[in-house]
Amino acid sequence: MITTMTNDMSRLRREIDALRDSRSALMANLAEASETLRQDVAHLLAGFEKARAEMSQQTKAGLHDSILHVKDAVTELRQSVTGFRKSFQDDLAGSRQAWRGAGSTPANEPVSREPAAKAKRKKR
Repeated sequence: MITTMTNDMSRLRREIDALRDSRSALMANLAEASETLRQDVAHLLAGFEKARAEMSQQTKAGLHDSILHVKDAVTELRQSVTGFRKSFQDDLAGSRQAWRGAGSTPANEPVSREPAAKAKRKKR
């Protein structure tokens, strides 16, 4: 019985030592895997940062080109509107001149809207 108990205790001790060794190997493997994973994530994040910086530069360049295009379009539109306004002003001046008679007053002279009121003032 004593030898059986001694054998059992020796076997149990060996099992405990084996389990302890396995646990320490597992912890070492986990630490190594954790460090590898940490490095992989750091490389991944660095790649994301580089890609983000490149996309940012491309977006800024695209926006700059778009802004220049919009500014050119606005300038062209302003010039067109100025031309239209001048054309409309000339057309109105021609209409006034035609309404009054071809040679009665120059186009740049202001026209009274109430010719009858002027006539009444002159009579007084």
